[in-house]
Amino acid sequence: MQKEYNAGGSINKPVKISDKMCTIHNVYLRQIVNKVRAADNREPHYIYACPECFEIKKAQQSGEAIENEMVNAELARTYGLFESKSIIPPKLKEANYKTFTVSNDTDKEARDFGLYLNEYYFKHGGEGNAILQGSHGVGKSHLTISIARKLNEDFKAIREPKSVLFYPVANLFREIESGADYNENQRKQGQMMKLLASVDFLFLDDLGKESTFGNQGKEAANSRQRFLFELLDSRTRTIINTNLTGEQLKKIYDPAIVSRLMEGVGEKFFVYPETAEDKRRLPF
Repeated sequence: MQKEYNAGGSINKPVKISDKMCTIHNVYLRQIVNKVRAADNREPHYIYACPECFEIKKAQQSGEAIENEMVNAELARTYGLFESKSIIPPKLKEANYKTFTVSNDTDKEARDFGLYLNEYYFKHGGEGNAILQGSHGVGKSHLTISIARKLNEDFKAIREPKSVLFYPVANLFREIESGADYNENQRKQGQMMKLLASVDFLFLDDLGKESTFGNQGKEAANSRQRFLFELLDSRTRTIINTNLTGEQLKKIYDPAIVSRLMEGVGEKFFVYPETAEDKRRLPF
């Protein structure tokens, strides 16, 4: 009795049980009743298929489809995080390497350092923190966003889910301390810690700025330092830019925080010279 059986093609064809055996499963092969002509074979011929092999292949294809859907969903989640959760200043919303102006040797060296970080983290799977240090207005934030954006795009291009986030340090503490009471602040702090600690690549903008605003009482300062220590202690790849020199960092922060900042930095730091051009200077 002939019946419809999909032997691997897109069209069901009538098949019958042949006298040939599958050498793997020791079952009779199914044979398509009518001969077919393949593009690479002039003579019409019968097609044989093992039902067991076919079911295994179908299961594999189904598994691959499910895996592909899972990867796509994870890519959408991680890739979209940069745009949905990063806090980027309006003037730098489109910041990238193409919009990064190179007007002098320092700009070129800074851009080359940024590209070095991209290669280190993306191509070589590098670990450890990195630091950019320089005065106000030299282009640190623009470059930091450019590094982050390229990492995000590069990992998406090879379908490897990696999360990238850019966050100004002052903004994160404003958010944490904006609650109506202590309990709400604690809840906000927990949510912020969960977000920042979980991403693969965290870019912290303008470290030290948070020390110049808001309630600078002892408890507030201690709370911020505890948060920074816990955050940095939980991470292996954090890229930081700051206006503060090494000596200034040591004066403002607990030694344990400075130690965590430098974790794995090695040669991954760039210091703008004091003569670096202020791109936001007044024209008068």
